Amino acid sequence: MNKLTLGIEHFNAGRYQEALLRFQSARKAGERGPELSYFLAHALDSLGRPHEALRTFTALLEDFPRHLPAYASLANLMLHRGPLKHERNTLRRILSLKPQDAATRRQLISVLKVCGQAFRATNDMALAEAALRKVLSLDPEDDEHRGRLIALIRMRAQAHLTSRDLAAAETAFRQALALAPAEEESRRQLADLLRLRGKDFQSAGRMDDAEKSLRAALKLQPRDDRSRQRILELLSLRARALLREGEPDRAERTLRRALALE
Repeated sequence: MNKLTLGIEHFNAGRYQEALLRFQSARKAGERGPELSYFLAHALDSLGRPHEALRTFTALLEDFPRHLPAYASLANLMLHRGPLKHERNTLRRILSLKPQDAATRRQLISVLKVCGQAFRATNDMALAEAALRKVLSLDPEDDEHRGRLIALIRMRAQAHLTSRDLAAAETAFRQALALAPAEEESRRQLADLLRLRGKDFQSAGRMDDAEKSLRAALKLQPRDDRSRQRILELLSLRARALLREGEPDRAERTLRRALALE
């Protein structure tokens, strides 16, 4: 029985120190396969040496970038031990992998889910979102992770709202709505934002943009009279301004647009 096989037997029996010695001996003897590095990293982690385990998993993925179990193990280790920048950069490589067959597709989906959890646990929301998008691209029927992705995007939108970046918030809410067009909550959130943008545009004197935003909100919620009323008020103000400026024809066209809404 070779050293690697013997080490795996010790590892499976919970004799981690014995397993580590066999794995290290196999490495000294010239063994360089991915299985050795994989079990060596797990033995190190089991013996309370997580930083060495992280380095071993990272080195394994440098040499074997399609080794999916190593990505899953690295993600789980990051979940429980916390990441370093280099390990996170290694883990993100999974986002560029493409499945070669149906079995690999299923395994990749499973590993991407774990990686997404690791990214989120370490507050790397952009990578967590990217992992969930990858899951959905491989399995469009996965409604559970569609919901998780929508929740992440809404968090991003709320962060943009907090910083008053309304354009970025609108983009995020539109992305959430595109993932679930019939979901009422996404429609409501986007409509509320569009009304807010309409108010800001009006305050800035950008009446065309204000009307455009309010009409988009009305399209999302046709039975919500708030947007309709604000468009009517906006058009009425514009018509009066045009009359003061001596442009009755444009004022009439503006009022006709208002009548079409009633």
